[in-house]
Parts: sequence; structure tokens; C-alpha cells
Amino acid sequence: MKKYISIPVTLIIMGILLLPKQAVSQIFKGNDDLEKSSIRLNTNFLSQNSHQQNFGLLSNDFYKNPLIGVEMDYKLSDHFLISAGISYEGAKETAQYQITFVIPPSPDALTSFQNTYAFRNFSLEPKAKLNFSLQKFDFFWGAGPIVSVAFLNSEYEAAPYKDPDEYSYLKSHNSASFGIGAQAFTGLQYLFNQHFGLSAEVGYRHLEHHSLDVEEWSGGENIPFGYSMKGVFNRVGLVYKF
Repeated sequence: MKKYISIPVTLIIMGILLLPKQAVSQIFKGNDDLEKSSIRLNTNFLSQNSHQQNFGLLSNDFYKNPLIGVEMDYKLSDHFLISAGISYEGAKETAQYQITFVIPPSPDALTSFQNTYAFRNFSLEPKAKLNFSLQKFDFFWGAGPIVSVAFLNSEYEAAPYKDPDEYSYLKSHNSASFGIGAQAFTGLQYLFNQHFGLSAEVGYRHLEHHSLDVEEWSGGENIPFGYSMKGVFNRVGLVYKF
């Protein structure tokens, strides 16, 4: 079983978060807009998205990795903020099949098959937030659209009867889907000091992709793969305020 998560932009943001406050102030000296901003690294590892398919993988196969995101808030007034975020979800799974013969076939007959499915989803999430502060706590409510692009790649390999572990490449199939949805949420944020804090939120979102599919290894019809982010979700985050 193989899995991957790759978010280069997250590494860049984390590097900024680790900079001392004095260094950040020098870099953005005199920028009043920055003083109204904060950065949040999010994950919703307690939530599960929905996948439906009919090609041999269980729905849970793509629950292995959490959805991870980064977003930036900008304060328009004491109680109103706007936010822009990017989130990513990815997983990679391998399924193996083998044909059992009563009479041994020829040594070069293909009897072992291996299918690898790689799924990736990128979402852009602009939001509007209503915020109220009480000591070190911030309470917020928000909503906004979700613009998402999803990709599904399937690779097919086979091995001969004489050497069932020597898989060789047969072909691959790629599909992509564009989806638009919406979300609404509420949550709170706690600041440990002037700059660092944690956030937690719960909400409801609705997003579906209808154009993803895989091709049968034998070259038959394409089989639909359903993916949706539909239902209640929860999200926790690490916050840095400039």
C-alpha cells in the first residue's frame, strides 16, 4: 500500500511561521495590511469524505490521508474578516489480483495483475467571517464557496505465470473533474501569546465530482468513480498572527 501527501506551499508557510517576529517586521516594515492578517495551517483528519466506486477498491481506501490546507485571514473591521484558502487531499492505493488455473497455462501467460489508483483533489476556498473576541478567545462564524479540481490516475500491470512477481507496465488511464460547492462553519480560536494560537471549527459543506472514472484493465468500458465532500466536517489549525 502506497500513500502520499505533497504540499510544497505548506513548507513555505511553515518557514514563515518559524521566523522571529523581528525578522518578519523588518521584511514587511510599514505594511499596515500585514498587521491585519493571520495565517492558519488546517487539517480535517477527523472527517471522512465519501467515495463510491465499483472497481474493486473499498470506499475506505481513500480515507487514509487527511485533507490539509493553508489559509490567510484579512481583517476588514473589528468583527468582519475575509479569508482565502487552499486545501489538498491525496491518496495512492494498489490492488492485486491473480488467476487460479486447474491446469498450468503456458509460462508466458499473464496470470497476476496489479492496479494502482492515485487520487488528488485541490480546492480553493474563499470565505467571509464574522468574528467576536473575548480575552484570548476569538469566536467566529463564516461561509463561502468551494472551487475544486480532482484527478484520478489508474495504472495497470501484469506478470506471467512463470514469474508472478515480475510485473510489467500495460497501460494507464487519467480522468479529471471540476466541481463547485459551498460550506458554512463556526468555531473558536485561542491565542497562547500575541502571535501563536490554535483553532477548531465544525461546519457543513457540499461538493461533488461527477467526471472521474477508471478504465477496465481489459480495455472495456470506463467505470465511474464518485467523490463528494458532503456533510458535517471538523477542522483544527495552527494560527500565526502578524
